[in-house]
Amino acid sequence: MTAGLVVSRVGPHGYIHGWIFVGIPVAGERVFHPQHGHGTVHTSNPGYVDVHFHKSGQTHRFGVNPEPGPSHFEKMSDEQVVSHLGDGTGEAFQHAMAELDRRDRMERQGKVEALYAKHPSTKAEADQVYRDLVDAGENPEDAYGHAHGRNSENLRRQAITAQLRDQGYSGSSFDALTRAAFRDEQQRMAIDAERATNGYMLSKAGKVAGIDPWQLFGGTEKAARKYASPELKQYWDTHGRPTVKGFQDRLLGHGGRLDTPGGGDFLK
Repeated sequence: MTAGLVVSRVGPHGYIHGWIFVGIPVAGERVFHPQHGHGTVHTSNPGYVDVHFHKSGQTHRFGVNPEPGPSHFEKMSDEQVVSHLGDGTGEAFQHAMAELDRRDRMERQGKVEALYAKHPSTKAEADQVYRDLVDAGENPEDAYGHAHGRNSENLRRQAITAQLRDQGYSGSSFDALTRAAFRDEQQRMAIDAERATNGYMLSKAGKVAGIDPWQLFGGTEKAARKYASPELKQYWDTHGRPTVKGFQDRLLGHGGRLDTPGGGDFLK
């Protein structure tokens, strides 16, 4: 069948029903038709499209329904999107799944925003908001802090303080407890660095000054840069150099230096 003969109308609501491509195709676009197979759009205008099909070598014209309608998946109804899932393969399936995922995320975001907009006045209401936020995938501490009107970072500090005391550390405050735990972190990294550098941890200046290499895992960064060997600096650039602030930040979930390999630039 040659161009010029309308073989069917573009499907309901102005889009090509049953095609992978949704909306009126543009010239040069590859499409698929369940009866004619794969083809390339030759001509496209508001009244019709001509498609050259690869297998048959024929060109077919499809009239355009003048009724306005969705031109892409985002403008479709849920039912229309689901209708393009087909047998679970192909481009249409991928686009339909992506759109359904997008709608799920938007729906979840809307629910989370609505929950954070609530200000419970009773414990029962607060407990329900907390459960709903956690069910929606929110961080439990942030959810609890909002639902019960308490700062989530303070809650994390309280939880870490209790955990460190359970682990045997002593101290009267979050800072004192984390500094005690940090000393063990320093020792762990110093042992690992000694192994990784084969014991070459001091620069010539460090050896002359009689520096204990383990001291370089505490104190100032200026001293560490002066007295550390190139091998130790390379280790720090890869693994990070421990600091109290970085250790505390990691415990609080804020990242921290040790979570940023290469962030020290000690070799520069």
